[in-house]
Amino acid sequence: VAKKDQRSLMSFLSPLRRPDYMISAAILLVVSLICTQVPLLNYLGYESSFAIAILISILSGVLTIRWVREAYYGTADDHAADMQATMRAFWRSLQWELILLLVPLVVLSANALFVRNCSFSEGLAFFLLLPVVSVCFSASLGFFCAAHYRKAKTLFFLFFIATFAYGLALGYFTPAIYSYNFFYGFFPGLTYDEALAPTWTLVLFRVVTLFAASFFAWLGYLLVTRGSPGLHVTEKGALLLRLLVDPAWRILTAFFVVVFVLLYIFRCQLGFESTAGFIQSQLGERYETEHFLIIYARGAYSPEEIRRVGADHEFRLSQIMHVFALLHQPRITSYIYPTGESKFRYIGTATTNIAKPWRNELHTTRQSLEATLKHELVHVVAARFGLPIIRANFSTGLVEGLAMAVEWDWGNRTLHQYSADMRHFHVEPDIKRLMTFTGFASSSSSVSYVLAGSFCRYLI
Repeated sequence: VAKKDQRSLMSFLSPLRRPDYMISAAILLVVSLICTQVPLLNYLGYESSFAIAILISILSGVLTIRWVREAYYGTADDHAADMQATMRAFWRSLQWELILLLVPLVVLSANALFVRNCSFSEGLAFFLLLPVVSVCFSASLGFFCAAHYRKAKTLFFLFFIATFAYGLALGYFTPAIYSYNFFYGFFPGLTYDEALAPTWTLVLFRVVTLFAASFFAWLGYLLVTRGSPGLHVTEKGALLLRLLVDPAWRILTAFFVVVFVLLYIFRCQLGFESTAGFIQSQLGERYETEHFLIIYARGAYSPEEIRRVGADHEFRLSQIMHVFALLHQPRITSYIYPTGESKFRYIGTATTNIAKPWRNELHTTRQSLEATLKHELVHVVAARFGLPIIRANFSTGLVEGLAMAVEWDWGNRTLHQYSADMRHFHVEPDIKRLMTFTGFASSSSSVSYVLAGSFCRYLI
């Protein structure tokens, strides 16, 4: 009995002797140590969990594919033995990939002794919801790819890239700036919102992620137990389709299909996505002028008030078109949300007003409309001067500086006067660095916006 227990223990610890596993652990350790030196990534929180989720997704998928294929295409004469070895390889890979997460968890938690954490409990919640769930999904997808495809890693990475492309497409083709993803969990978009805490929507989506993981694990199980390693990829695909409609599995297949279809149909209601049509139906009211389609919430404005809002839109647009010497402007869609909370629900930001130049639309709240309308309109009108596709410039300083230069409204002095004072007291950052993305983002917004605006006004 003692020898049997010893053999079982040695078998369980066998991954520690594998070079690929130790290399993965070393990669996680190095990345975790690098994170401790990078602001926002140097403690257990959303940003570090997001980065680790992407990395562990790749490592987990590759490790699972390698381990499962070694067992699935083994040399055992007994297929039943191969089957058992393959399933053990999958579960063992999942277990040890979850153990790998102890590396970043310990490093980032220990760094809390040197870096102040916003909330350790929230950081731990993000770690559980992002990297931990990502391991379960990536391992299950890797298991399915290993059992189905000869080039399993290629198919895994194609799926990985496709989900990222879908997230980018959501940001480009819909008003929302956020995205949910099986691998990284959740991306809030680039905003100035400071507070980011786990939400029930994120919890629900990660439950859906585990549901998708169980689906891929089930498909892999069917291929391993009902198929043969010697079958061609197309033969395995045909076998899988027959199994899915087989009376023994028909009910389970129908269950997965119905759930996935319902999740897609109600994805906007669940908060996973926000299309333009969904937002417009939820806000409920619209008002049209010569150049604008204004979408606003029911009861937010009286008929007289919305006419004034429409006139203000047209007046600000005429000012900007005069500055740019433009005669024509395509119709602009202006979304006015009743509160910051509703704006966060629909597009992913509560405190940041945004424009999407490539969509000819802007998003503000009722409270901030008067103060930010002209600024955001500049971004939309300047789209025709921007680069293809994004309809803007890669320099954040140039984009925001142009809006500030045209708006020319900040406090009780001009932007030139504020900039002159900064130069006088030698507190201004280098303007060349400020015009880069990282330089603009790393400076205080009151400094970067003012200096970029003054510089662009000088250029004009």
